[in-house]
Amino acid sequence: WGRLHPPPWFQKWFQVADIAQEQLGISIEVIDLVSILPWDRETVCTSVSKTGRCIITHEAPITCGFGAELQAAITTDCFFDLDAPPARVCGLDTPFPYIHEPFYMPTKWKLLQAVKATMNAWLELENILLTHSKSRCLLIWVLECILHSFTSRQ
Repeated sequence: WGRLHPPPWFQKWFQVADIAQEQLGISIEVIDLVSILPWDRETVCTSVSKTGRCIITHEAPITCGFGAELQAAITTDCFFDLDAPPARVCGLDTPFPYIHEPFYMPTKWKLLQAVKATMNAWLELENILLTHSKSRCLLIWVLECILHSFTSRQ
């Protein structure tokens, strides 16, 4: 689509990318799949492998939406490259409310919240595991497995 003239429905994703860059210092790649079948699996996997993170958004309900298929494919193909679980920002699991459309649709603020949560995923996991004494051994084991997988790939 190009950066200069994105479609109106696509502009909020660029706004989120700009806000994240300005306020959080986070660079975001925005990918428009254009179609859901076939979808550009190679471009998505290349981006996820490079960034280590992924946020999937669409306007359909979160349950049984195409984002679930994307998330499954990303988790399968890019599991060892992920630094955080793929997140989904979608419509609610309710009938589409025409009057309350702004509350139903993914907004730039919901997307920005997902960006922050995705960037802090490792910190949250560490805090959860360290609060339980039995989980400390698990955390050490998980970190050792991760380090081993990185060193064995190189």
